[in-house]
Amino acid sequence: MARKNRIFHKRHQIRTSSQTSGSILTRHRPNELSGYQMTRTALFAVASLTVAPSLYAVPVIGRTVPVGIVKLGDTIVGEDSVQAGSDVHLSIPFLKPATVKRTVQSVTGFVVTLASGPSAEVPPGTHYMVIESGSKAGLIALVDSSTSNSVTVSLQPGDDLTGITTGDDITLRPAWTLSTLFAGSIPNTTQLFVYSGSHTGMDIAPELIFSIYQNSWYDSNDDSDANNFVLFPNETFILRSEPSGEIPFLGIWGEASTNPSRCHTVNSTATATDNPISYLGSTDEPITSSGLAAASLNFDELGVYDNGQAGYDKAPLTVLYRYAGSFFDSSNDEEVGVEFKLEAGKGYRLRRMTTSIVAPTLWSDMPDYLPLD
Repeated sequence: MARKNRIFHKRHQIRTSSQTSGSILTRHRPNELSGYQMTRTALFAVASLTVAPSLYAVPVIGRTVPVGIVKLGDTIVGEDSVQAGSDVHLSIPFLKPATVKRTVQSVTGFVVTLASGPSAEVPPGTHYMVIESGSKAGLIALVDSSTSNSVTVSLQPGDDLTGITTGDDITLRPAWTLSTLFAGSIPNTTQLFVYSGSHTGMDIAPELIFSIYQNSWYDSNDDSDANNFVLFPNETFILRSEPSGEIPFLGIWGEASTNPSRCHTVNSTATATDNPISYLGSTDEPITSSGLAAASLNFDELGVYDNGQAGYDKAPLTVLYRYAGSFFDSSNDEEVGVEFKLEAGKGYRLRRMTTSIVAPTLWSDMPDYLPLD
């Protein structure tokens, strides 16, 4: 357990090291995917890039890889992604294309030994290991070290490798970092608030705050280089713009996940606890089919923020509460249906009520855009 809780601080330390020559932290394009083999084939129609998430299929040597673009922040046509003087709640809706695909031979502790195949050796702290099949499909871990046939990983709070068995598929994928997620022109002194996802209580302060200057990110605590700080697709972040620092367009391109979205929430026997959560999916997901109600307790509250509204430390625009397996709008006590969607690339706050449950609760669900097997 101690090792799992150290991942947040470990990735903070890793990103201060110098970048290895030839590092694959650079962005990848579809024609670099020749070694990737999909477990499912999914075709998506092209939609407007500024109105809604867009997914389309890229053929790669006889295979189909679903990729897309999502506008982050305010998704309304013609509006800035981030207004000046504003907090926006963001998440990462895509993965980067896989560079290695292997199958599991065995698991011992935090070491995953792989069956024969292409070398799995990658620079430390630069890649995720993603479980692509089996009971833990969708689990994302950080690769601490690797050899040609094994990877040693750190886990996010609440996760473990129990249930990963011989024959399960894994991929190694370049990790999202501050410099690759925010690769465009970001105004100086824009800040990013990052949460560890392991604290209890309400209105939790960010664990780390990063600030950008001349297109480089720095840790606000000690001004150290933070460009390679690793971010995870199932986290929620807050991007804070300066009073005169609007961002006209903030977008992300990547590969749609074909696995369940997985997110752990922290429980407390003493106090209600705020959990920054997000849904790893490349299109908006109806809350009724998201599995969130099943993973929540009665009277848990989902805070929904307006990314188009200026201001700092904004209260949720809408608060939903869970009761008897459904969510209700707290403003009128009406049940919300399929019309309410968890948006791709948006962050939320789930306030868990006090509970006798001690272990973190897993929220896992297969995105609706995937075809049934």
